[in-house]
Amino acid sequence: MGLKDLFRPRWKHSDLSKRLDAVKRLEDRKKLSDIAKNDNNFEVRIAAVEKSSDQKMLSDIAKNDNNFEVRITAIKKISDQKLLSEIAKNDKECKVRETAVEKLEDQSMLAGIARMDEDRNVRNTAMEKLTDQKVLADILKKEKVGFIRKKILEKLNTSEWHDLFIDIIENDFDPEVRKVAFHKLDSKEQPQFGKFVFKEEIESLLKILKNDKGYRVMGGDDPIESAIEELSEKGKFVVSLIIDSIHDYKGYPLCSIIEVLGKIGDKRAVEPLINSLKDENARVREGAVEALGKIKDKRAIEPLIHSLKDENANVREVAVEALGKMYDKRAVEPLIHSLKDENTYVRERAVEALGKIKDKRAVEPLMTIALEDEIKDIREKARLVINKIDWREFARLKLLIEEQAIEVDPQKKHIYDLMHSNKEYNEENPITLRNRNAIIYYHRGSNYEYGMGWILEIPTQSRIRDERQIRINPDENPDKFVFDALNELPNWIVGTTPDRKLFELMKSDWVFDYNNPIFIENLAYVFYDQKTNEWFLRIPIGEAEKNVNLSKSGLITQDIHKTILDYIAAFGLGVG
Repeated sequence: MGLKDLFRPRWKHSDLSKRLDAVKRLEDRKKLSDIAKNDNNFEVRIAAVEKSSDQKMLSDIAKNDNNFEVRITAIKKISDQKLLSEIAKNDKECKVRETAVEKLEDQSMLAGIARMDEDRNVRNTAMEKLTDQKVLADILKKEKVGFIRKKILEKLNTSEWHDLFIDIIENDFDPEVRKVAFHKLDSKEQPQFGKFVFKEEIESLLKILKNDKGYRVMGGDDPIESAIEELSEKGKFVVSLIIDSIHDYKGYPLCSIIEVLGKIGDKRAVEPLINSLKDENARVREGAVEALGKIKDKRAIEPLIHSLKDENANVREVAVEALGKMYDKRAVEPLIHSLKDENTYVRERAVEALGKIKDKRAVEPLMTIALEDEIKDIREKARLVINKIDWREFARLKLLIEEQAIEVDPQKKHIYDLMHSNKEYNEENPITLRNRNAIIYYHRGSNYEYGMGWILEIPTQSRIRDERQIRINPDENPDKFVFDALNELPNWIVGTTPDRKLFELMKSDWVFDYNNPIFIENLAYVFYDQKTNEWFLRIPIGEAEKNVNLSKSGLITQDIHKTILDYIAAFGLGVG
């Protein structure tokens, strides 16, 4: 601190920060006014202006201070519209004029500034505050700066100034301004004016497609894919231009054009696409079929039906899909014929398409597919489709499937024969299955809730008596019931545990005692004697039994299953 600072006010201190702090604390209006007008530092003057409310003093500073930042600070505190207008028109600094315009409310003043100011930012600020549609339209006709004209278009009422919008769309030199005007039009009106806005872009994109060689860049920017996407978005406004270009393209470029038309979905493309179904290039025909399926115009039904006979399987497949999307009954019989197609995918799509149309004429042909098609997925889809069309027919199909299974599945047929033989299979003498020791037997007692009938016991863990019991009413079909229940067991077979499993079971912590044995063949089983800690094989022979001590014989090896089967064969006991 200098010696002089000791004898003068703090707002005159030699240290600027202390002067500013002192001004901010000062409450004397006269002193603030004097500082605002006369201090030689503009930052101090700004601090004094910010503390002042004297409109006369602020007006004087706003007009006369030699620093534009001080003038701007004063303008922000002025409310006199006449003075603001004067400053907005006459100040040499554009930022000062712009600040004054921001505070102006007079529409006529704003209109004059928006028309005449030499600085585009000032004009733009004035324009943004204008609400008079006529004034805005008048300014638009004379304004040359693109971003201002675009903002005016956003503010104008389209219906009121429709002719002006059309004139700009058709004649304006700035493509970006034309786009703004175009997008303000009603969507129904846009297509007829799209050529004025997007023609150059569309033509450039179409030129890119001429370089299509049939491959795509994976995991990067692909110019062909980008062109297709951009054309699909903008092309809806100039469909006629794209349609006309079909005649100039062949091969992969034509495929790209067709893909664009399919994505746009305009019905004007239907006839040219139908003509493309005759192209010698299979990819072109395939693309045309797919595009027609997206447009879904009824004129394409018969041509698409004809494509079901195309020599190329891919064309036939997409034709089937396209017809399914169109839900037309005329396609039912041709699609039924496609169920016999040599190509797996064509048959599968035909099943799906018939499921969408849901015509009952398809039920019987689908029954054949559900029972006989060589592909499991197709059979299953056909069954689901039948259920969608008519659940009663689906119930009939289930019976047919079970009957078919009995005839063609030797294991099911064996179970069926056992259940219908003269031999009695009760709880003590059940039919055993190779799936975790599940058993089937006929219960004749009366103490069960459902009375007599066949029972399937499925062990839920390891123990044969820790099971889920499934019983049926005697009035029901026991064969169908049992096979329905058997279908709950994965990979079931008559007999016992697979050979790799027997050794694992015997070495596990599970307890297979006399009451919980491991069944081998029907009636033969293995159990563990907890008293002697030994494994035994029990083989019934007529009225007698043969017991083999497996532990003492040293037979418990990886080959034990084969060894036990040899024992059973030696005693003449077979399956069942």
